[in-house]
Amino acid sequence: MDALEPGLYEEYQKVKAVIARTGGRLSHGASLLRELKEPSAILPNIPSDLQGKKVTLDNGRLEIA
Repeated sequence: MDALEPGLYEEYQKVKAVIARTGGRLSHGASLLRELKEPSAILPNIPSDLQGKKVTLDNGRLEIA
């Protein structure tokens, strides 16, 4: 995901967590994810081949799950 967007509410309800390239702790999307109790992370250098894939995050390192 490129950014934490509040317009993605329905998608956010279906996931276990969200990793985005841009956003901030006070953005609308981040606030919405907190309300849904979904974890999120901002990692600006996510390889595009991982976008939309199920991944694991361990100490800042992404791996396909």
